[in-house]
Parts: sequence; C-alpha cells; structure tokens
Amino acid sequence: MFACCRALAVLLLMTLPWGCAEASQPTWSQQGLTDLSYQLTPVLVDRRLKALDVHMDVAVPPSGVVKIKPPQGIGQDEPSDKVIIDTVRFGRITVTSKKWWLVRANRGQHRVQIDYRINPATGADSVGGAGYKDVLMGNDWFQALGENLFAAPMGYTDLPAKLRWQGPPDWSFVSPLENPEKAGPVTLKNLLQTTAAAGAKVQQVSRSIRGGTLTVVGVGYWALPLDKFADVAASVISAQRAFWKDTNGPYFVTVVAMNRDDDFNAGVGRDGAFAAYVAREADMSNIRKLITHEYTHMWIPTRTGRMPDGNEEPLAYWFSEGFTVFRTSHAMLQSGAWTIQDFANDFNSLSTSYDMSPARHIANRDVMAGFWRSNDVQAVPYQRGAILAWMLDARLRKQTGGQRDMHDVLLRMRDRSIENPRQDVRTNLVRSYAEEGGGPIDDWLNRFIDQGEQMVLPVDLFSGCLKMLEENKAGIGRVQSVMVEPGLSERSAEACVDRLGR
Repeated sequence: MFACCRALAVLLLMTLPWGCAEASQPTWSQQGLTDLSYQLTPVLVDRRLKALDVHMDVAVPPSGVVKIKPPQGIGQDEPSDKVIIDTVRFGRITVTSKKWWLVRANRGQHRVQIDYRINPATGADSVGGAGYKDVLMGNDWFQALGENLFAAPMGYTDLPAKLRWQGPPDWSFVSPLENPEKAGPVTLKNLLQTTAAAGAKVQQVSRSIRGGTLTVVGVGYWALPLDKFADVAASVISAQRAFWKDTNGPYFVTVVAMNRDDDFNAGVGRDGAFAAYVAREADMSNIRKLITHEYTHMWIPTRTGRMPDGNEEPLAYWFSEGFTVFRTSHAMLQSGAWTIQDFANDFNSLSTSYDMSPARHIANRDVMAGFWRSNDVQAVPYQRGAILAWMLDARLRKQTGGQRDMHDVLLRMRDRSIENPRQDVRTNLVRSYAEEGGGPIDDWLNRFIDQGEQMVLPVDLFSGCLKMLEENKAGIGRVQSVMVEPGLSERSAEACVDRLGR
C-alpha cells in the first residue's frame, strides 16, 4: 500500500468506495438488465507494451442513463488520470465534477459501447507504488487489480459480466476468474476484486494445498524464485486452513518483481486471491510474513464481522489490520519460521515505531481522515490494533488461568459472524471476548482506539520469555521494547515459542 511499507501489508477495501451511493440505486435485476462485457487488448509498439485498450459494452436501464465510475486505484480520491476515453458508440458521455462518467444512450438504443485506454503507472508509482494506484506495465508484461482496469456502472455490482482477452499469440493472460473450479457466474464485483497478470514470459507454478490447488503467477523486472515463493505460500495457506477449519477450494496469487533493490514487500487481498509486490532484496522470511498477513485477511475481517461502509472503513482498520498483524505473529511462531529472538525483533519494530510515531495520539476519526494521505497515520491502526490484541491476549490468559486466549476469541467471532453476518466487527469482538471470560473491554476501546490514548505495555506481558524495557527519549517520552529473558535456556526458548504461538 505504501512506498515505505516494508513492515506493512494491506487489506483491500472490501466495501466498494461508492457502496453507500450505490445502495440507493435500483439493482441491475430491478432494471431488467442482462449483461456487461469487457474486452482487454494490449497496445504494442515495436512489440513493446505501451498501454491497454478496454472495450466496454453495457446494457442501459429504461431511463437510458447510467452513471459509471472510471477505473480508480485503492485509496485514491478520484479516478485515475491514466484513463482516457477514446470512443463512445450509441450514446454520449458527460464527465461529472467528480470525474465520473454520466452516460446517456441515444434514442432507441438499449446498449452503449465505450472504448477507453489505460496508460501505465509512471514515476515513483511504477517503482514503488505496488499497483494500488495504477496498472503496472513493463515492455512485455502487466499486472493489474480489477479496480484499475474496469469502469464500473453504478447498481451493476452483482450483474453477470464477461471478460475477453484479445492479446498476441505469444502472450498469456492469467487471473483467478479463469479457474474452472470457481463456483457460480462471474459478476462485476468479481472483476473489481480480481488480480490479473499477462505477458510474453509469464511464470506460473501450482501446488497442492489443504482442500484445493494453489496457482502462483509471476511477472516483472527480474526472474522470480517462483518455486520457493509457491512452496512458502502453500505451507502458509495449508496451515491457516488447518487452524480455521472452514475453507476449501483453489487459491491464486500474482507476484510482481519490482524494479528496486531494497527489501520492499507489500500485498493486497483479493477475491480468492492476493497480489504481492517484492523487491530484489526481500528475503523469504519477510515474504512468508507477507503471505501469512494477506491470507489471514480471508478471515480477519472477512469472516469475523462487518466493516464500516465506504469511506468510513478505516475506522475499523485497527481490527482488520492490527489483529491480522497479531495473528500473523502467532502463525510465524507456530510454523517454526521465527525463533523467540525473531519475535522479539519484530515486536520491537512494532512497539518502538508506535511509541515514537508523531501520529500516536490521534483520534480514530483522524485515522479515517488521514489514512491515505500520511505514512505515519497509515501505520497507526496496524500498531494500535496489534498492541491492543497482545494486551487483550495476556489479560484473557490471566483471567482464565491460561484456558483461553485470543485465538478462542477470533474463532468465536467467526462462528458468531456466520450466525449474524450483519454484526459489526467491534460489537462482535466485545461480545466474543466477554463470552470467552475476558470481561468488558469497552473502556479500553474507547481510550486506546477512539481517543488515541497511548498504551503502556504491562511488565509481565510476555512473562518468563521476554523482559520489558523502558526508556525516556527527549521530545518523545516513554518508549518500550522487549528483550529475551537473560539466561533463557534453549528448551525454555522453545517452550516460549510454543506458548506465544499457540
């Protein structure tokens, strides 16, 4: 998500940014519409990719008018400036003040065709933008998220949609929508929530995973060690499925080898898939952490409660991202990928960054306002949520004599969400935590999340494994960190890994 996000990974905005507006619109079925189709064609000059052409064929409602949101990157305030309308057939387009397309069909016409061109991400976005804002393109490849490819008619989210690839014979186009195991018809929502890659030299491998098959596709500026990536991904996915015990079926990953020499890595969750972006120096341990984080989003928050709608979604990122960071740490320990020292290093990065952040005291409402505009604000919900989860975990273990922990809470949240899919994540967390024996937590949520009061880690947070350290830094104040307990034996260290990774 962020140019600086070595330690962060991102959850896709699961609610379409225009969801609130769309709710007031008649659905496609109410309007008697039948289908929607797109044709995707690479524009090659001297066999080098210069742009993508999209041909869109849309049925219009009886009014003859349809409002269309042009391709727009995740977290962007307005549609992409890389998209240019080329031709409109059987109608005309007016661009609104928000840069949306207001389409009016000609008299007697029931369909409108729109041709638009998508130019590639440029400058810093092409190197470190990680595909969130615009389509990434090389000389003979591209990778795109659905939101960056497809113009979306309002009210058509669940309309069956067709996608046709029209590329040269030596190019291949791959997306999870091509998988024959996918249940049900492809809809516009599926297109917007997909990730796709295409090119003349697309790498592709598959692995067996618990309950299905994993497909990993690679493109980019250098040759990816895709077999290693796939091995790690298969291990992570199978382990997570074994923990949650509720998921089968195929899974799909696109990986882009970014044109940068640091250890950058980032990702975004999709519909039955995720997209990963890695730099040359990203090691497999960090990649395992990235994959674990992204795959955990299959449950947090997707199956543990309803997120706020539309632009208010960042109000609950402390849960969707922070608790995913927490669960990822557990999984890294449980898998044996981390030693107790690895965990201490990772936790210190989280804790000290939080304590020293200039945004550490902002209210949660300000997180919503500044999330996409400030790197410091972007990091806050990850930090706050993860630290709060560890504090809640320690408190629950203590109050239940070690019989319950946050994993029990998350599983209960999943079960409660199945019973009541409309329950919001915050209410579900409060009730599930209390039902597991942890007591009320509204006061903590109000202080540490809503108001932004800085959390103070208890000295016994990781008692017997990690020692809590504290120092006062000029101009900042209290900064907390941990160290492995002096004299901790190898056997005790292994026991700590088992306990904290349980």
